[in-house]
Amino acid sequence: VASKDNLSRRMLAIRDAALADLGDSVPGYTITSIRRDPHSDVALQVAGTFEVPNFLDGEGEPGQGFHYASTEGPDRLPVRNGTLSAPFLCNIPSLAMPRPARLALYGHGLLGSHEEIDYGTAVREFALAHDVLFCATKWAGLSEDDIANSIATLQEISNFRTGADRMQQGILNFIVLGRLMLHPRGFRADPAFGGIAFGDELSYDGNSQGGIDRK
Repeated sequence: VASKDNLSRRMLAIRDAALADLGDSVPGYTITSIRRDPHSDVALQVAGTFEVPNFLDGEGEPGQGFHYASTEGPDRLPVRNGTLSAPFLCNIPSLAMPRPARLALYGHGLLGSHEEIDYGTAVREFALAHDVLFCATKWAGLSEDDIANSIATLQEISNFRTGADRMQQGILNFIVLGRLMLHPRGFRADPAFGGIAFGDELSYDGNSQGGIDRK
């Protein structure tokens, strides 16, 4: 049995603290690769990493739970523990070149990765048909990086909080990626994105796990 406050206050606390730290600034990011026309329906693919306030122990790797100050008690909240680096992958559809693109975050399936944005034709065909610029990152807590910890948790349920805590960090990672997509000094101002016009609204689309767990 848990209250709404008990279920949501840690996530809301790390969101509010991270956004307060960011203020009106742009999260740090690094472009690691640019591919032109990797598919006939994708004009440009941009990959890299971005910086996110870390609220987990260690460096935020799988198996780590929330980082707390020394104060014990049921009402304690996570505190920031530096910064972590998360990957991103963006696909710019061919239609986006002559007109503004709709912006959307993409959520991958169970224990998958951000590279699902590029699998098969379903996501790319959808993006082309509706002029959607998709960017994705890994759902920390339930991505390919978390398979070993998920197996360990099935064998030792007292480890469960490490997965739950990292999933909340994963939601924060998506929020920060969204900031990069919307901010006037973020991706839209970076020549790596081909100088295309970005839309002014951000949507979310996901499949399987990414379509049911993050509403």
